[in-house]
Amino acid sequence: MEKKGKRLDHEFRAEYSYVGESELSGNTRDRGGKLSEHAVSVGYSVKAPINERFAVEVGVEYDRLDFERPSGSFLPQNLQESSFHVMAQYALTEKWGLFFRGGPSLSLVNGAGVTSDNISFKGMAGAGWRPNDKLMVMAGLLVSQDVSQSFPVLPIASVEWKFAENWELNLGMPKTSLSWQVMPNLRLALIEAQMKGGSYQTAKDYGTKVGLPELNSRNLNYTEIRVGSRIDYALTENIEINLGVGAAVYRKFEFEDLDGSSPNVDPAPYVQAGVKITF
Repeated sequence: MEKKGKRLDHEFRAEYSYVGESELSGNTRDRGGKLSEHAVSVGYSVKAPINERFAVEVGVEYDRLDFERPSGSFLPQNLQESSFHVMAQYALTEKWGLFFRGGPSLSLVNGAGVTSDNISFKGMAGAGWRPNDKLMVMAGLLVSQDVSQSFPVLPIASVEWKFAENWELNLGMPKTSLSWQVMPNLRLALIEAQMKGGSYQTAKDYGTKVGLPELNSRNLNYTEIRVGSRIDYALTENIEINLGVGAAVYRKFEFEDLDGSSPNVDPAPYVQAGVKITF
């Protein structure tokens, strides 16, 4: 599972993206206007082999979405999520393995104070099958305690398939892509779909500040789907940069149990840049 003689694998990644202006319309609690977005994602993980079959990983992530919206809007200024995870992998045979990943996360709206209502837990477990060096299939279950304190259980699956020389198809969530290895140090994702967002809870005075007290202490679900292309370029063996362009084709702010609270957000272009460092 790991390189011989190497005890720890470290990975640091950082990414920034900007989504251009799009029109807001179709809700009963706002005056419309334009919405744009800045997104930052940072993560660090370290993986250690315990023996030839068993490996563990721990990591931390921070994701933040900042929205430029009309003055006085009831939409959030920012959504933040900080999380910690532990992952374990166990090789049953050369072709079959088991995995588990889980940990707590803290989700905040406009940087509101930390309470137990902002803390949730996500965990997934399943099995992986690698019949050869060109195909990897994984399937399992995801348990996600969101801010509403419910525990939905969902099936999960992913496929990594090198179906031709220099071509690879990745199917899964939160990212799906079709990529071409142009050169040893250059990879082009011709098409890539990814999802951002999560579940949050507003503060006790969130709605009062904008004249809508019904939005106080309210569950907020935000969903964003992007479709585009990306280039990954390895500067060195340990440093890789990426550049991407595309469109945010779907964005939805949904306050739980409130009709007419979700504005229509038109599609808008995005650009992104990132770096990954391994050591």
